[in-house]
Amino acid sequence: MYHIFMSARALSLSIVLFFFLYAVGAPHVLRAESSLVVFTEIGAYEPTDHEWVEIFNRSGATINLEGWKFGEGFTDSDPDGTKHGLAVYQGSFLLEPGTYAIIAQKADSFLADYPDIVVTIFDSSWGTLKESGERIQLLDNASGIQEDFTYIASPDTSLERLDPLLDDYTATNWQPHPTGNTAGFRYTAPSTDDATSTDDTDATSQSDALDNTNSDTNAPDTTAQHTDSSNGSGGGVVPISFGDVLMNEFVADPTDDDTEWVELYNTTAHAVTLDGWTLEDGAETETTLSGSITTRGFFIIEKPKGKLNNTGDILFLYAQQHELVDRVTYGSWDDGNTQDNAPKAGDPLSVARKIDGLNSFNNGSDFAVTTTPTKGAGNVITAENTLEHTSGSSAYSASAPHPQNIILNELYPNPPGTDDAEFIELLNVGSVSVDVSGWLVGDSTAKRYTIAQEDFGTIVLTPMDFLLLPREITGIALNNTGGETVKLFYADETLADSTTYTEKSEEGMSYARDIYGKWQWTLTPTKGKTNVLALPNQPPVPFFEVTYQGNAVNTAYEPSEILAFDASDTTDPDNNPLTYVWDFGDSGNASTIAPLHIFSEAGSYRVQLTVSDGVATTATSSVLVIGAGEAAPTYARVTTATLTENAFTIFINELYPNPDGDDAEGEFIELANARTVTIDLANWSLDDDEGGSHPYTFPEHTFISPQSFLAFPARSTHLTLNNTHDAARLFAPDGTLVDSMYYDKVVEGASYGKFGGEWQWTAQPTPGEINVLLAASTGSAKGLKKIPLATTLAEVRSFDVGTYLTATGTVAVAPGVFGKTTIYITGSPGIQVYLGNGDWPDITVGDIVGIIGTLGTIQEEYRLKLASKDAIEKIAGGAAPQPITLTAADITKEYEGSLVKITGEISQKRGNSFYLDDGTEEVRIYIKDSTDISASSYTVGDRIAVSGIVSHTNSGFRLLPRGAEDITPVINGMVAGASELGTDTSVTLPPLAFSMWDKLKKYAGAALIVIGFFGILFALFAAPKDKV
Repeated sequence: MYHIFMSARALSLSIVLFFFLYAVGAPHVLRAESSLVVFTEIGAYEPTDHEWVEIFNRSGATINLEGWKFGEGFTDSDPDGTKHGLAVYQGSFLLEPGTYAIIAQKADSFLADYPDIVVTIFDSSWGTLKESGERIQLLDNASGIQEDFTYIASPDTSLERLDPLLDDYTATNWQPHPTGNTAGFRYTAPSTDDATSTDDTDATSQSDALDNTNSDTNAPDTTAQHTDSSNGSGGGVVPISFGDVLMNEFVADPTDDDTEWVELYNTTAHAVTLDGWTLEDGAETETTLSGSITTRGFFIIEKPKGKLNNTGDILFLYAQQHELVDRVTYGSWDDGNTQDNAPKAGDPLSVARKIDGLNSFNNGSDFAVTTTPTKGAGNVITAENTLEHTSGSSAYSASAPHPQNIILNELYPNPPGTDDAEFIELLNVGSVSVDVSGWLVGDSTAKRYTIAQEDFGTIVLTPMDFLLLPREITGIALNNTGGETVKLFYADETLADSTTYTEKSEEGMSYARDIYGKWQWTLTPTKGKTNVLALPNQPPVPFFEVTYQGNAVNTAYEPSEILAFDASDTTDPDNNPLTYVWDFGDSGNASTIAPLHIFSEAGSYRVQLTVSDGVATTATSSVLVIGAGEAAPTYARVTTATLTENAFTIFINELYPNPDGDDAEGEFIELANARTVTIDLANWSLDDDEGGSHPYTFPEHTFISPQSFLAFPARSTHLTLNNTHDAARLFAPDGTLVDSMYYDKVVEGASYGKFGGEWQWTAQPTPGEINVLLAASTGSAKGLKKIPLATTLAEVRSFDVGTYLTATGTVAVAPGVFGKTTIYITGSPGIQVYLGNGDWPDITVGDIVGIIGTLGTIQEEYRLKLASKDAIEKIAGGAAPQPITLTAADITKEYEGSLVKITGEISQKRGNSFYLDDGTEEVRIYIKDSTDISASSYTVGDRIAVSGIVSHTNSGFRLLPRGAEDITPVINGMVAGASELGTDTSVTLPPLAFSMWDKLKKYAGAALIVIGFFGILFALFAAPKDKV
């Protein structure tokens, strides 16, 4: 019985050992059941920065790889690995069926190593791939897994997938290449046999060497073979497989002075000897071939024996000993399934593969009729009836629609040194080639250049192909200053595309489209290549406010009082980290964002704030009057440079065109300052309607206090307002019209003022004070107080800046999260609320509050400014507001101040910001220093969901997360923390499809390991009940 017990022990141990080895030794494989694009070769053996992987479209349709990801770096501590986006370096995101593409660690290094590679190349930087093998992933644009497996070791050569159609991830189907690699080519393994080399040329013709005898008597007895010249390999003889050499293009109905021909294309990485090969048509007429064809080269069969039928036929290409290499059926030929036939082509067109070597094994998908035969050269597909050929030139048919896929892509107006290097670049973003001969380009003048073939050699733009139009050819000189408009016209002079820049063009910068069609200046011109947007640094925009610490009453600033300075609304368009240097004008200074300072003596002090982003430094200053006995807060000089910040915050608020008595004595025009600093209106001007009085220009030190009014009487301005109809206009120093209003039907003794965004006549003129609305025929305004207008958060932005309002909302950002002076309330949508001294009542997220404040702006964003803590009141407690799920493209003014949620991948990082790409656009995520978020915790390639407030600055919209809890990782398509029932609906992803065997291995294997583990414990430690 003891021996039986020990045998059971051994059996249990064997079972456990078996399942343990199965679990740790079997390759990790996880894939979608219908994987469309698969890995076919892995170049992990290459040096760092030169690594690559090859992918293959094994479907029968074109696949758009935009938004796809490559995953690697899976470890025990990082089980989710790192996902890397794909950026086009050569080619396009469109991967045709039966074609390959390269995902390179560094695309420029790969192309330098393999300059003859013509397939699509994606740049997707990663750390390093292990030569000993590691887990890799390919994910589609919905984060669905196309492939996920652990590859085996291959330290000296590439690892090749022998058959891309097989889902076999073992060493049976994945093997190290014997000599090097076949990057970008179909896999062909060289043998160890020697072979003689051939004299290779790119395009070979055997029109003078055709042997039209029957192939049975001329075919050699040797096995079909071709010469090996694979990357990094020596010579060898390689067996031919179906599809290695393809019929790439043919003409069955030539012009009267031409002949029929068939073009072959070598898809392999090796030269191929064609001696003894045959071409056979549907009548079983054979044409015997001789010669050779280079790798990725062409071979022309002139006047094949027999006749290619115009209406339809079937063609067979055989290697030696009648081994089928390719088969093409076209037109009406019935081979049992006419649905997959290639089209027929009439005189003088050809039938050609849409991409050289394209082979999805469906002739209907692979071939197209082209108006541009390219015998012995790369195929160019120009759609039938799109072009009309006359006397050898191309012109648009009057009945043909204009192609919509040719765009202006890049302008280079100011190259270093001489401007002769200027260029205009076109790009074909479609899937069909377009002949642009006869098209025109022009600038903002009447100058036009007609694109001519003799200037460029070829002007047929294939998909994702560029055409450079240099200044030396076009004669078009792009403006360096004053802006420019560039236009592209069809041959009939209809506008096809245009773009305009208004800025000065800096030397060495080009003006280029990004992937969303937005034009931007870039430091990296990319002549004839995919645009690279290396954006120039933009200087910070300094801004500060000053208040009494703990005192919201706007009284005179006195010596020995503690003043709070706040620069938290300073912005940087690039979101770079900022440093702050304060000079208080009394020998005092500070270097924090919100310092406190005490002026010990009365006087006027110029306070200067200098802000640096590490590259550019800018400054702003204001004068503080201490001990003046009257309100004298900071003031700012409004210049053209700061007009965008101050425009529409200084506006016309009231007119008095027809007072009782002498008009010259009583007339006035009143301005309002909605900002929180005093403004010096020096060199601004007031005017009435055109053709009226002379404009009045404000002298130096014409101050208008913050959130107050200043009336200018006619006796000072000499502006005489008409009693019938007239206008008042306000101009900035550079002549920019800032505000204007027009009136008619004047009421005598009444003024015309703004009320809730509308102009109305009132019987109570209030020069220098808030407007009071009284019917023009009723009494006085004595005893009236400043009464706010009731509104909602949905309507608050419809009022003019400076309007006194009251509204309710739910607290979404509590005091202290974004700094001490700012909170956000939400409703529909939301708004920033500002209290200068930061002395907030006890409120928290979820509280429903009522507020009373003045509508203002900070940069491009609206906000309500409160006078004191008494202007906000808690109405009730409540649940925290939930974010609205949006895409990046949805973020517009409509959602300013709202709490929203966006899911995407981090595409770039800059200082305290990173950019989240969700496939629609990029949105900037800005991390405020006052939050508990560490920007360094996130890296490019991370897929995350971010909740935050939509903020609007001069440089655009941004999302402000409130804390670390607002940023959650997305794991396997699910937001971390979401329940298994899918309570988080921010991302909709296709479910993974596993085979039954995959499921059994995943779950049953794990269960058996657990059972086996407890079984061995029992066997080892349980005492036997019987002894013999």
